[in-house]
Amino acid sequence: MAELVRAMEDRVTTWPEKWKANYIAKGRDEGRAQERTDNTHAMLASLEKAVRARFGEAAARSFGQQFEADRQGAAAESREIMDAICQCVMLSENAEQLLAGLRSIRLEAAQQQ
Repeated sequence: MAELVRAMEDRVTTWPEKWKANYIAKGRDEGRAQERTDNTHAMLASLEKAVRARFGEAAARSFGQQFEADRQGAAAESREIMDAICQCVMLSENAEQLLAGLRSIRLEAAQQQ
């Protein structure tokens, strides 16, 4: 009988602990995913401001349209893609070169998926 009581005590104490650990881990993962999404959105907004300052309103609108889906989804969450976008914005000499580079990045990203 004592063994049965100990077994039941172990089951009662470990089940809530496992349940709690599972939900804490799940919440942590969801929080990290949300943080990555928020960071991506903030970076794209900052890049759009940089494009506006450097190349004008028309280029910024084109930039914003090309990456609207990324703001709503998770397509630009890859660090490599975001790095490529940043480099493209910084190194482009004119709006046409910028938009051509961005199209190239999007095509490469689509092929990798």
